[in-house]
Amino acid sequence: MNRWLNRLAALIFGKNSDRETGRFALSGSMGNALVQFGSMALVFGINILIARIGGKEAYGTFSQVFNWIFVLFIISAFGSDTLLNREVPAMRAKNDDAGIFSILRFTHSGVLLISILVVGIFAFLVNVPDIPGLKNNARYFNISLICIPLAAFTFMHQAFLRSIKKVVWGQTAEKLAKPIGLGLGIMGIYLLADPTLPESYIYANVFAFSVAFLYSLFLFFRFRKTIPKIFPGREKRKNEWMRRSLWFTSAALLYVLTTRLDILFIGSLIDNTAVGYYNVALKFADLTILPSFIISQSIAPLFSELHSQGKKKELQQLFTRSSRLIFGLTLIIFIGFIFLGEFCLGLYGEPFKEGYETLLILSGSRLLYSIIGPIGLLMLLIGEERAMNIGFLIQILLMTVGLYLLIPLWGMEGAALINGTGFVLLQGAMAIRLFYSKGYKGTVF
Repeated sequence: MNRWLNRLAALIFGKNSDRETGRFALSGSMGNALVQFGSMALVFGINILIARIGGKEAYGTFSQVFNWIFVLFIISAFGSDTLLNREVPAMRAKNDDAGIFSILRFTHSGVLLISILVVGIFAFLVNVPDIPGLKNNARYFNISLICIPLAAFTFMHQAFLRSIKKVVWGQTAEKLAKPIGLGLGIMGIYLLADPTLPESYIYANVFAFSVAFLYSLFLFFRFRKTIPKIFPGREKRKNEWMRRSLWFTSAALLYVLTTRLDILFIGSLIDNTAVGYYNVALKFADLTILPSFIISQSIAPLFSELHSQGKKKELQQLFTRSSRLIFGLTLIIFIGFIFLGEFCLGLYGEPFKEGYETLLILSGSRLLYSIIGPIGLLMLLIGEERAMNIGFLIQILLMTVGLYLLIPLWGMEGAALINGTGFVLLQGAMAIRLFYSKGYKGTVF
């Protein structure tokens, strides 16, 4: 088995690549792929069930509410995922157990405090001022507020597992436990509630978030046993971690806004039904970035290790080879959508086929920026988070103007066009920045 993995790793990542690095990246990616495909089957099956049984209005409301929750829990996570993936591998390489235990205390405290603050502010915005898209969905948001801290802690626990190279385990809470919990919650709807009401699915998803959190907590305590319970004095790096957490939080929030801003605008400028149509097209389009996600999660600790050890040549080779693999797989998925896109959308119901052109625009743009590779991850892990934040901020400002102008004219297709154009331009700008600041080539070439 090891010999087969070594040969395949050499073929993909190059014969001159470090054998252990290539094998870890490959085995992690393969394990990740199994988890992702299992999750994909569960998520799509459950979402089809909600759309078919609950109807387009219930599905649209469900999508609108949890798109907001997604944005808010990223803020509450306080950049802990990137901070842990950046710092813990370097600490493990130096056998710095005290530092690892200290950073875990720091991230848990930060997530708790920020979660309380975010929930309080959002509860006020939902219930007091008359904000379109919020006040009319207030009862649904009030039910789902508890999901914000639950998701933030789950996110952090998974990041810790990936940082200690438990890559597959670091995906199972969100990708398997959560959809299984949602499926069980929907089963409970038929026994205790009306399956046509939107709030029934909100309650089911709250149950799913709770299951994922408890499972992630179990995994965290299980694998944290490898880290001695050392209680050091005041950590000198606490201020540095705070600064980095703020930068990482900003980067994560700005990134999430770039991926969700179109949905939030559609909910405000059109209606929840259009949100449902667009969300289904977006879910399928996001399959084109599945190769990037799977491979990036596996190589993130390797980026951090190689950069901290000054192995620039090895890091460049790992990035280039990974990017080529990502692009090839993305191209295959995009071609599949050209021929099977309408059929896929129709699984949710005949009305959802309206999103076919939206699907092609979104997936086509993702194919274009896959040429650049996982450049955002690399920049965050080698100290370029400030440039990322500036790029995201400019992208959001341009997208806000574009969405406001094009959605009334072209509807969902206008939103998709702005979404795709924004990401292609950002990826290109980041590749140029990375080359001139660090000397890395951020493309498949």
